[in-house]
Amino acid sequence: MSSTIFSVVDIETTGTSQSNNNRIIQFSCTFVKNKTIIGSFNSFINPEMEIPDDITKLTGITNELVKNAPTFEEIANKIYSLLSNTIFVAHNVNFDFPFINSELSRIDIDKLEIMAIDTVTLSQLLLPTEKSYRLIDLSKNLNILHKHPHSSSSDALATAKLLIILLNQIEKMPKKTIKKIIKINPALPMDTMDVFKNAYNNIIDKDNDKLIDINTLKIRKIQYKNSQKLKDNIYPSSKDKKKHLFGGINNFSDEQNKLMNSIYNNYKFSKQSKNLLMETNDELDDDFSYLFPLSYLIGNNKKIVVSVHKHKLHGDLSKVINKINKISQNNLKKIVLHSSDDYIDLNKFRDALSVVSGSKRTEFLKCKILIWLTFTKTGDLHELNVDMNNEQNSFLKIIGNINNKGYYINKLKSDLKNSNIIVISHEFLFNNIKSIAKYHPYLIVKDANQFNEQLLRHYRVNFQINQNKILIHHVQYLLYQTHNKNLYDVFNNSTKNHYIVKQIDDLLKSYEKLTARIQESFSKKLIKKDKLINKDNIYINQIDNSDLYNFFNNHKIDIQNQHSILNKINVLRKKLISVSEIQIEDKAILNDFNDHFIELEKFFNNNITLIAKLIQNNNNVIFENDLNIDKNVDNSLFRGGLINNKNLLNQIIYKYISNILFMDDSLYTRGNLSPILNKLELETKNTLILNNRGSNDLSKDYKVLLNGKKDKIDLDKLNLDQENVFIMANTQSSINDIYKNLIENDCKYKSVILSQKINGNKEKIIKKFTNSKKSIIIGNYDLFLSIRDISERINCLIFESFKFNNLYLDSENKNLPIFKLMIKNSIKHLIELSNVKGTILLNNINYINDIGVKDIRELLPNNLKLKVLSIDKIIKQFNNN
Repeated sequence: MSSTIFSVVDIETTGTSQSNNNRIIQFSCTFVKNKTIIGSFNSFINPEMEIPDDITKLTGITNELVKNAPTFEEIANKIYSLLSNTIFVAHNVNFDFPFINSELSRIDIDKLEIMAIDTVTLSQLLLPTEKSYRLIDLSKNLNILHKHPHSSSSDALATAKLLIILLNQIEKMPKKTIKKIIKINPALPMDTMDVFKNAYNNIIDKDNDKLIDINTLKIRKIQYKNSQKLKDNIYPSSKDKKKHLFGGINNFSDEQNKLMNSIYNNYKFSKQSKNLLMETNDELDDDFSYLFPLSYLIGNNKKIVVSVHKHKLHGDLSKVINKINKISQNNLKKIVLHSSDDYIDLNKFRDALSVVSGSKRTEFLKCKILIWLTFTKTGDLHELNVDMNNEQNSFLKIIGNINNKGYYINKLKSDLKNSNIIVISHEFLFNNIKSIAKYHPYLIVKDANQFNEQLLRHYRVNFQINQNKILIHHVQYLLYQTHNKNLYDVFNNSTKNHYIVKQIDDLLKSYEKLTARIQESFSKKLIKKDKLINKDNIYINQIDNSDLYNFFNNHKIDIQNQHSILNKINVLRKKLISVSEIQIEDKAILNDFNDHFIELEKFFNNNITLIAKLIQNNNNVIFENDLNIDKNVDNSLFRGGLINNKNLLNQIIYKYISNILFMDDSLYTRGNLSPILNKLELETKNTLILNNRGSNDLSKDYKVLLNGKKDKIDLDKLNLDQENVFIMANTQSSINDIYKNLIENDCKYKSVILSQKINGNKEKIIKKFTNSKKSIIIGNYDLFLSIRDISERINCLIFESFKFNNLYLDSENKNLPIFKLMIKNSIKHLIELSNVKGTILLNNINYINDIGVKDIRELLPNNLKLKVLSIDKIIKQFNNN
């Protein structure tokens, strides 16, 4: 394609559907040849119809702007001529290309018969570790200048630059990898697959000493490095020494100096070190604040273990570590740890490639992994940024390294040995506490408010009643499937192994009978249909702990027999797995069976066995069964577990590791440490509070307004066209009511109005929000946290309505701590997201009289002030920005 001209196109339209008589309002094209931009064309187009308000809000294109522009009929021949004899390129080609052809057909011009390729799909394959494939995000991450997103001229230019990067990327691919992708032949939009076919025919495969062949796969070669001993440096305790060392590398402040010295002195000089509580602060580099002093304490025998919420595992500590290494002239190394089945098993992946899946998604994922293997240095499947627990990504479970051996696991073990800093999830810490404790680490617990909740989740269940049956059938399917070989077929020529399959089959049938008996008994004994509580079309069956205890006691023998059967199958399936002389495609079937059985075993241990243990602790657990409107027990949801800690952290964590540094956005409120100390099971005498308060006066740029009256302020009286606004409510009915009231006056707002569930699920809301210039978003706290995670700007936050579900809350604290924590965290997140200035309004809050103004003030940082005003004054201050 070297001599080919690519026409990289972007259009703006009056709507996304071609069937609703929508029209093009802007056409832009950037031309690329020999991986160089050679020209461009751009024109507004008069659609001969009114442009909808939401399109104007999204694109900035008004009726006035296109009034004197040519109509599509007047410019069509020009567009046709420009695009003829080129390869059409777009970021989502299935929208732009058909839309243009539809417009051509409308005015009786022949459709364009040219190749068309998609940069979204090419990016997903060739840049497999990107977190987002939106043009605006790719532009940011690839340093592509993209001044005006949703202006088609800017979008076309950015897409052209992206295309050049992608063409360069594919030229670096080994021909063996491209050949495998062509053989898989994934379903790609229009002619996108031809990019790989052309590359295979024209690329000269050069020797690449960074790649090796393993199991017919081209893999990035792993280099093993010997560990270097850390220098025994003296900690710079004085301000002058730090200033001198930090010069040009890291900022210095008196606040941070005090913080670092407190951490260092607690562990170095105290006869009995204390646990540390530190509230994070955006003004200071929190990671630097704890890593720097601890790096002078670990020596070559200790490690720093950083435990975080699983969604933040790949937050980048590398830049901080590089700074510390420059300052101390040392060689600190970091590793991120997951469970072994989160790393790819190359043998299983090779075997799985030979089995054609009926899923287009799986075939596409295979190709993505083939490319990823040419540059990953870890084999960590999380690098692909796909949801590991999503059933649609079940292929990732099939190729996970359950057996804890192989190419990447060996590298992992080596890196672990040579690393000084280990980053893990809270869940990983709970599951591997003894292994972590042997390093005698300094343990940092980030996101500490969720630490307790994450642990409690280990002691809670949430599953569909017939899930056990479903998992049994998944395993049995591999024994009897007819569209492909089954397990009996695989060992048809081996009498010994065929008999093992028969034994497994018989044991599974016994397990299935026991499951059916227990499930039937559960329906009769514990589902009381006459006492169901109807809540939003869900029928809740509250289960009495004594009844559940008696149920498990009555089925104790059945459950023990189930456990025994699973153990017997385990022994037999390991014998089959050890068989080496079978074909590759048969090995894939055996691996599939193996993984499905392990999933069944995990379900039993994590749910059935766990409930049997928990119900012994009768006073500290709660369970319920939720039925749909059809009241079908099999499809109902069983959930419940521990309500609170009660010495759980002491038994699971503190027993093995002491003196932990806890960090969070919102660890404690002024003058009231009891909630967080109780939550983390800490004692005041053994805990040191590290004040990490900011020095900037935030009250100049941020307003916190509290409506102290019982009457709520009508949102229609507020100026909601202030950058981006988030209206937070805590029930879907409240969200619906707010949306209904706003949408009735939609014409008065320049912002796009987006409401949770009404405008789609969380992912769709976020996508629409990031694609709009200004938005009013209505949703719950969870949606607000999701927006925080993508770091999109919010300048105004309104707390509009709150009601709470008591399930899983400490009966002594009830709703209040959760409510206060949500407010405090939300305010802190708004300050992060707004970046410049912002407004917070607490308008309609059910528990405001119970909490009191004093408590609300305690939720705020010292440098932020609360104003309790009348409704008229709040409206005036809110609108005066």
